[in-house]
Parts: sequence; C-alpha cells; structure tokens
Amino acid sequence: VNAYDNGLKLELLDVRSGKLKKLLDGNLVARYAAPGYLLVENDDQAVSAVPFDAKHGRITGLPVPLLPSVFQGVSRSADLDVSRNGVLAFVAAGAPRRTIVQVDRNGLERTLISKPEAYEDVKLSPDGRSLAFDQGNGATRDLWLYDLARTTATRLTFESDNFYPTWSPDGKRIAFWQFDLHGVGDFALMYYLGKEREIVTQIPYPQTGPYPVAMNVPYPLAGTTNSAVRVG
Repeated sequence: VNAYDNGLKLELLDVRSGKLKKLLDGNLVARYAAPGYLLVENDDQAVSAVPFDAKHGRITGLPVPLLPSVFQGVSRSADLDVSRNGVLAFVAAGAPRRTIVQVDRNGLERTLISKPEAYEDVKLSPDGRSLAFDQGNGATRDLWLYDLARTTATRLTFESDNFYPTWSPDGKRIAFWQFDLHGVGDFALMYYLGKEREIVTQIPYPQTGPYPVAMNVPYPLAGTTNSAVRVG
C-alpha cells in the first residue's frame, strides 16, 4: 500500500493484525511476483525487481532494473502483470491506443481485437469466452464487454469515470470502480514544456511548443464538490 504520512512510502499491510511495515521510500506502485520479488514502478515509470521475502515481509536485496518505461493509467496503476511461472506482460509507455492479443505459453500471438483503441484493464472471463475492459472516452473511461466468439462489443456504462473491471468467480458479475465528476470544478495548471515528457496529476504534457501552456484539469479545491467514488 502507498502511505502519505511523513513523506511518501510503500508499506506492507498485515491483513490479520492491521499493522503496517515500511518497505521503501518514495511514490511507488508495487505488486508481488513469485518466487520472491516485488515489481516496483517509480515516478518515471521505470520498473525494477526488488528481492522480497514474502514469509517474513522484508526486502532482501537491491533493486534490479527490469523495464525502462511502462504505461500508466489515470489512477497510476502500471499496465503489467506476471504469470505464476514468471512470464511478464506489459504495455510500453507512449502507446495509449493499442490492439488486444492473446499470447500462449509458447509465445504465439492471436489477435482478439484488431481495432486500435485506448483499452485498459483487460480481463478475461473465467470461462474464457468474454473480455471485460475499460476504454478511454476523452477525459473519462467506460466499461465494455467483448464476446470473443461473436466478435461483438457491448458498452456497459455511459456516465462518470469507470475502470478496473473484475470478474466474479462464476463469471456472472463484474465489479468495477466509478468516479463521478459531476459538479467538480476545473483547476488551472501552467504546464512548462521545456522537458521532453513530464507528468502532472498523471496528465501528459501537450507537445505544442517550448512555451508554458494553461490547461484546465477537473480537481476539487478545498470546500468545493469532491468526486463521488463507489464500487459497482
């Protein structure tokens, strides 16, 4: 988990006792990979493998560079995952529009959706017949269901910002996050374009030239309407 008290840090939560233990300093996103690593993404979107003892909950070695840059969604979640046998799949940064392919254990690819779109959080149903994913629609995202046999897509949400679809074990339900931005005001930011690429609140700098540019970002100021968050 990420913690913000007394500086940004990555902590380990014991779900039985509720106790937190600091692992690393910094604004980091991490996930566990067997047999004993944390895949840690830094602010610059580079990913490192950190040796980790899951039984005792402690770091056991120095970070090893793994990937130079991995795509992040608006929620700062890295688009990567690792199988139980150690195969890593990821989306390279700078490629928000992409197709969806299936890769078998021999490395052979099969295209599932060939039309390039801003697909994120793609999840295969337990029976292997459908895909659930969120797709960018301007400043927000909507959930879609794709029937692999019929090659048809069905839009499931039509308002707010919806993402992180997760199938129930029986494949009959899909849980997801929803951010309702209705009533949330805009916050003006001055973007300096002197660097090739920067991120402020996870919104890419517009590459329009060498001079600062004003952009309005939905952001609740103190005392104003905040975005409503729920799990659907």
